[in-house]
Amino acid sequence: MKTIAHACMIFLLSLTACKKDNPSVTQPEHLSKGVLENLLEHNEIVDTVILGNNNELELGMRFYSSVKGEISHIGGKMPSPGKFNVSLWDYASKQLLVSIVLDNYPDKFTYIDIKDIPAMANQRFVISVNNVTEGVSRPYYISKKKSSSGSVYPFNAGNITYEAFHSKLGATPLFPDAVTEANQSYVAGYPDIIFKQ
Repeated sequence: MKTIAHACMIFLLSLTACKKDNPSVTQPEHLSKGVLENLLEHNEIVDTVILGNNNELELGMRFYSSVKGEISHIGGKMPSPGKFNVSLWDYASKQLLVSIVLDNYPDKFTYIDIKDIPAMANQRFVISVNNVTEGVSRPYYISKKKSSSGSVYPFNAGNITYEAFHSKLGATPLFPDAVTEANQSYVAGYPDIIFKQ
């Protein structure tokens, strides 16, 4: 009996003393920059930034990818601190796919991981942000070309093509279905996505 107990104790000690020859270290997945964030950093489409503060608005942009992939994060950037609703919509059906409350840090793009949304090549989406937080409309960014009042759309950011600016009056997230010619000369609200192939 002592021999069995002694053998069991040696076996247990040997298990706890074992080490892997090649331990694996899991690195956190690198979060790449958002599509719009990267584009705005390089001033490729716009060169002037001003603040807008008109009404309670849902501000968005229609976009598509030329390749199949997934939308893994949504977010944005607003000039004021607060909690802002950011929404991703299917353009064809106007169906809300996902909506998050973004805890905004002024002058910094912030993203939230979402359940990956499959995106077929050329499938249209609208990403939008509502400028109302705590019942008050807040300022939002407007970027445009200093030298032109013409449309900045369509423009490309890698595999993503932004087709049009969308908006809608309202204090809560609603599909921004207003697309007017006058609004196509700027990028506003700065809602953004992270797209992975």
